[in-house]
Amino acid sequence: MLANDAPANAKKTHLARIIKDQIDFGMVRNWLDICKVQHGSACDETKMMDHQINDPATDIPHFRLIDVVDNCIVPAPHGVKYVTLSYVWGRIDPTTILRSLLNNYKQLEKPGALLIPRNRDIIPITIRDAMQVVRELKLRYLWADSLCIIQDDTGPGGSKMSSISKMDIVYGAAYLTIFAESGSDANAGLPGVRPNTRGTFSLSRKFCQIEAGFQANVTKLYG
Repeated sequence: MLANDAPANAKKTHLARIIKDQIDFGMVRNWLDICKVQHGSACDETKMMDHQINDPATDIPHFRLIDVVDNCIVPAPHGVKYVTLSYVWGRIDPTTILRSLLNNYKQLEKPGALLIPRNRDIIPITIRDAMQVVRELKLRYLWADSLCIIQDDTGPGGSKMSSISKMDIVYGAAYLTIFAESGSDANAGLPGVRPNTRGTFSLSRKFCQIEAGFQANVTKLYG
């Protein structure tokens, strides 16, 4: 999100509350609504359509997304709203997890491909949790590197390096980004998505007010 997440004319809600074992996605959807209504042009979803931010579907060859409704990988539609996932692979052997490769990416584009047990069971838990988050937010598309970039397409003109060189566009055009900060590898998961993955505690910490006019911006992360 951009701008001040607690504008002066917003209701003073959720300043102290019990953090339950599972995420209250209704509250998260409410936060997004506040962002859309209160922040105005600072969080305008039309920036990509107005060419203030490049459209990854146009600017990145073979830009692909996880469709969490049809459970497959799809070429990204132009101007689509999507969520990005920022996480670490850690020490996991990449050959043990589901990745898009030159020999399987076409199969992964078939509806239901990610529900087939041999595929589903080796999707990293953090990505599986992120897919559920996207569903709970009533959205459809997720970007995660291991499935959306063809990992062995590394030759001249290959899609892997062209994607990595434009990570600023991938993240900058996203509707929002999920940061998996608590995990040391791709199987750590996202606390609070599944039952019994985080404890219950009281949140009553006071945070400083963000300066008026402050904006966060995605900068070039690679290259």
